[in-house]
Amino acid sequence: MRITRLATLGLAVILASGCAAMPFGLGDADVGFAEWDMDGNGLIGNDEFRMGFDKQDWFDVLDKDNNNMLSNGEFASASAGWGLDSNAFVNWDANRDGVLSDDEFGEGAFGVWDKNDDGLLDDDEFGFGVDWFD
Repeated sequence: MRITRLATLGLAVILASGCAAMPFGLGDADVGFAEWDMDGNGLIGNDEFRMGFDKQDWFDVLDKDNNNMLSNGEFASASAGWGLDSNAFVNWDANRDGVLSDDEFGEGAFGVWDKNDDGLLDDDEFGFGVDWFD
């Protein structure tokens, strides 16, 4: 009985803490490869990626001030565990305006997820990327 109470208390503490392991509260990214592979060819192209990525509303969740742009601070806070190099924000900011649009963020993410630079995501590359949002 004491073990059950301790386990329940531990779970309550984890839930009350807001699950600190999830830096921006997206929770479990319950996303399947087949949902994004719209043509069923076993690969996800850039257009399929953008449609799937936008459907998840991940950009909107990261955009804490709801201005439809990611500041360097918003990006840094979200991407801390993604293993990106320190120049990712600058490199992804294609128009050099100091913020990331939804399109710039999506293009940057696709480029990182596409490990072999073939312009397509296979199941392993997709799994790597989706893990960002778990």
